[in-house]
Formats: sequence, structure tokens, C-alpha cells
Amino acid sequence: MSTLTNTFSLIANAIRQKVGGSNTYTPAQMPQAILDIPTGTDTSDATAVAGDILSGKTAYVNGVKLTGSITSKAAQTYIPGTTDQTIASGQYLSGTQTIAGDADLIASNIKKDVNIFGVTGTMSAGIECLIDGIEQTEDVSFETVENIFEDTLPYEFINGSAVIYNDEIHILGGQTSPYTQHYKWDGGSWILVSTLPFNFYKASAVVFNNEIHILSSTNHYKWNGSSWSSASTLPYNFYFGSAVVFNNEIHILGSETSGCYTKHYKWNGSSWSSASTLPYNFYRGTAVVYNNAIHILGSRNNSSSAYNKHYKWNGSSWSSASTVPFETFYEGTAVVYNNAIHILGTSYSDDSKKHYKWSGSSWSSASTLPYSYNDGSSIVYNDEIHILGGSTSPRTQHYKWSGSSWNNKIKSGYKRIS
Repeated sequence: MSTLTNTFSLIANAIRQKVGGSNTYTPAQMPQAILDIPTGTDTSDATAVAGDILSGKTAYVNGVKLTGSITSKAAQTYIPGTTDQTIASGQYLSGTQTIAGDADLIASNIKKDVNIFGVTGTMSAGIECLIDGIEQTEDVSFETVENIFEDTLPYEFINGSAVIYNDEIHILGGQTSPYTQHYKWDGGSWILVSTLPFNFYKASAVVFNNEIHILSSTNHYKWNGSSWSSASTLPYNFYFGSAVVFNNEIHILGSETSGCYTKHYKWNGSSWSSASTLPYNFYRGTAVVYNNAIHILGSRNNSSSAYNKHYKWNGSSWSSASTVPFETFYEGTAVVYNNAIHILGTSYSDDSKKHYKWSGSSWSSASTLPYSYNDGSSIVYNDEIHILGGSTSPRTQHYKWSGSSWNNKIKSGYKRIS
């Protein structure tokens, strides 16, 4: 066989190795056969989609270039509190997620028979103290002395906002100069915490991802326990609306600003998007999350009798839930307590001391408030409803409801019972 023939034979064999089969090739056919050999990597059997690839990264699937959509979550430390904290699914954990521990979480530091994160306390009431002027060193039992003094807020608190953060009540801002106050209450006394980064009133505060968020006008700041920083710019002029946390997102609802009465946006921690259009003009009403739905109640805008409307949103659509039992409900507040929605007060004088609860099907009277209450804040703390401030003088009032009666007393001191 000549050298040329041998060369053509080798070329034909190489083509068959690439494309398969047993075809024969003439020298004239070989150039085209070589050009027809597929090059690169065959991606026709790939199954990845954009949701399988990190955001900003690209890949080829079945000959098509894909850009990934999986978000990355940087390292974060979570401080245990009184509510669960979750890491949303569908993220890539690019940094270490740390659940903080505490060396003091031991049985001897916890009250006897109280269980905290699986550690049952063994600490008894045996302490060195004076009882009737006599030093006590043996184990003794105590009970709290009833109603020692009244609690009052550290400033006139009207149209501010209150939240529970790290097991303490925080009150923020209000329509009293300088509008930037931030105090916390540990159950016995008020302590100055910070100066807010802007004049904050007629707006809302929520706790989200273990940080306090304040939202007003187009301002949105967050506080990590030591300092404030800008979190975002709100998507519309948010003023006298309501904010809640629902499905691990912050939702802002309504506004007294013209053109924004029915706006409803949500924030996933990085960007805002429209969530729905509210079913009526909503501002100076109130919103809560109850039974896996957002509930909005009342409004100062009486178009279509909005004063006593009550709607709920299940994440996709709004539906009527009930009619609020007040003649007019606006500038009052609402909380969820003992598996019921409680509405408290209103700017309408005839209803300003009313307190009703909704079990999910009907309204019933729960109590009479201790003062005419509107433009204040309410929260649930230590299994009691607290109402704070408002437009009724003095605007420093702070009452709590145990489920049967209201009082403004702080219990302090001890007496021996055995």
C-alpha cells in the first residue's frame, strides 16, 4: 500500500472513531466529513435550570446559555430570643451560619423547673437577704409583694411604635419633639437605648431577622442591637399605614398619601415588590397576622364604609373577614392574644375605651380600657396585653391586661412565705 493510500486510510479511521459507524470515505469526501464532526461538549442531556445555578454564574444546557438565580447568604450569627428564627429555603449558604451559644446557659443559672432550650433549671430561692431586718442564709420561699408603684413612660408617646426585641419592650419615636427617642423596658424600668436616625412618627416598626426595622415616608432603617443603618428606600410614601412580617417578608400596607391608599408591597430582605392592591382605602387603621393571613381592620377613610371593614389576605387574594363592632375604628390598635385578634380603642370618642376580641368567627367584648385610648401602641409581652401612650393626657400612660383586668402597677420586692 502506498504511503498516500495509507494516510487516507488512517484519516478515514479517525473520522469513524469520531462519528461512529463503518462508512467508507473517498479522499474527496473527507474534508466535508471532517467539517461535520461535532466539536465542544455535548450538552443535550443536561438537566440543570436557572434555579440550580448560583446567581451571576452561567452554564450551557442543551446548547442554551443559562444565568443562575440562586441567591447567596453571607455569614450571619443568630442570637436566640423568644421567637423562632428561620433561614429561608432556596439559598446558597456562602458563609457560616452560627447559632450563638452562651456559657451561662446552665441549670444552676435558671429558676428551678423552668426549661430554657432544653436545660431545666435547678436554682432555688435560697439567697442571702434580710427579712424583717434579720439576715437569712437558709433556703426560703418568697412571693412578690403586690403593686408597689405605677409605671409611666419616659416621654409623651403618641403616634410612635412599639415592638418586642430581645425580650424587652422598645418604644420608638412619636409625635413629641425631638421625635427620635428610643427606650426599652425590662419589666421594671425604662432605659435610653439610642437616637433614631430620622424623625420617626406616624409610621411603623417591626422586628425582622433579629433586627428592629423602622419605616416612615421613604425611609427604612434597621437596628442590630448596637447601631442603626439604612436598609432600603421604601417604594412609595408610607405614612400612617401599617407594617407586619408575614412569610418571612416585611409587608407595608396603605398610606395617608394620596394615590397610595391601596398600595401593598413586600420586602424579602433585599428588594421591594408589589404584593397586592388593598380592597379598600386603608390608612390610620391597623394590621396584624393571624392564622396565616394578614388582617387589616378599619380606616380613617370612610369611602365604602371603610371605618369598620375587616379583610384578610392569604398570600394571594383578599376576602372579607368580618365587620368591626365599633361604629368607627381608626387610630386604635390591634394585637393577637390567646389565639384571638384584640382591637383596642379608636379616635371616635364613644368607642375610645372599647376592647373587643375576634375568635375567627365572631366578635365579643373583652374589657373596658382604663383610659380613652387612640394614637398609642399595643403589644403582647409576658403573656399580657400592654397599651402605651396615646393622645389622651397624660400621654405617658402604660397599662397591661392579664386577661381579666387592667393595671399600671409594677410588682417589686419580696416577702417570706415559708
